[in-house]
Amino acid sequence: MKKETYLIFNEKDQFITELDYLLKYPRINWFRLKDFLKIRKQKKELRYTKHKTIEYNEVFIARRLKDYYSFFEGTDDGLKYPLDIDQRIAIIRALI
Repeated sequence: MKKETYLIFNEKDQFITELDYLLKYPRINWFRLKDFLKIRKQKKELRYTKHKTIEYNEVFIARRLKDYYSFFEGTDDGLKYPLDIDQRIAIIRALI
């Protein structure tokens, strides 16, 4: 992945909520072993996908913070005070 796009909050939040819901399915004993193994594999893949989505956004934000450091410090626009970390992250998330 090039990591050029931040997953916006609504999509990310909805996606993670759906993953959490899917991961909470109880184990059902009456499945045949083959079906049970498929379900277990899919649950593992969903957990991995959730983790990778969160990790992806963290890397994206970190890279943008580094790439636009002088902008956030105010040197590009002559700001009197630099932006704090929350303001910087809000800008990164809003510019998608």
